[in-house]
This record gives sequence, C-alpha cells and structure tokens, in this order.
Amino acid sequence: MVSTFASPGPFKQQVVDELRTLRREGVTAKPILRTEDLSVVSNSFRQVELRQVVIFDARFYDEEGRNVTDESGRERLTVEWVLTSTARGWLISESNILDAEPTQ
Repeated sequence: MVSTFASPGPFKQQVVDELRTLRREGVTAKPILRTEDLSVVSNSFRQVELRQVVIFDARFYDEEGRNVTDESGRERLTVEWVLTSTARGWLISESNILDAEPTQ
C-alpha cells in the first residue's frame, strides 16, 4: 500500500524495505487510530479542507499473536485532508501530517 500511495523518495524506500522485512519475519503491524478532534478548515462547492487530530498507536505481533512491539509508537498526529468534488464523488486529493508528537 505504501508503494502505491507514497511519493517517490528515500523515506518511501525505507518504509517499503522495513515493511518487507517485517513480512519476511512473520510480523504483522496492527495500528490503532482514534480521532480526538475533527474540524472543517474551509468549505467550498468544489473543495473541503479538514483538520484531524488523531492518536496513532502502532503495535506489532508475531505469527503466534504475541505483542513484539519494542517501544511505544504512540503519537498524536495533526493531519490536514483536502477533499475535491469530482464526477465520481468526493475524493481525497491531498493529505499532509502537519504535526507529530509522542504521547502516553
């Protein structure tokens, strides 16, 4: 999925390589997402801009289902979404992480 949606570059390749390593080792990532806040930044006939604050908690499990997460990956992310109206309906045309901070 990362290879389909991420822009080309060294960060993308690092993520793809790490995900392939996890797969080879039989490790499954199970992220948990919980929205804390969602607001409309701007709204027009053709485009809507949203700002979402989400708690992202990455957990990793081996083939036996044991949690093998070595440190907390829990972060509070502020994400900006741009939705654009098309003939097929509203589609996400852009998304950017504006801020990321570790959280408990």
